[in-house]
Amino acid sequence: HLLHSAAVLHVARGQLLHVLVAASVEHMDRFGAFEVLGFLDAAALLQREADQPTPADFMEKDGPPPSGVGEQALRASLERLQVLMPSLDDENLLHFVHLLRAMRLPEGSPSAIYQEAADRGLME
Repeated sequence: HLLHSAAVLHVARGQLLHVLVAASVEHMDRFGAFEVLGFLDAAALLQREADQPTPADFMEKDGPPPSGVGEQALRASLERLQVLMPSLDDENLLHFVHLLRAMRLPEGSPSAIYQEAADRGLME
């Protein structure tokens, strides 16, 4: 929740970003679908923030990385989502699919999630 709030408020940078991501990854194995969705949504917000050009006088070397939260953290959240997939109803799975399609993800990492959605007849 804290990472998502910091991302929404555009204050997730530097040491704060690193601490919040590290704490999230440390507890990822206990995240439910709601927490994973919040983490991935924060990553998506941070990816968009990293894509925005910043004025030269406001350049911050400690802004979000291009992946938003770091590739290792993204992979951990996607692995957790795969564990949770059997418990997701179709509507929740579609929320994840739409969010993941709007993000930059490590190559091949969401394939099992997309396959599950396709197997359920949810993919266009």
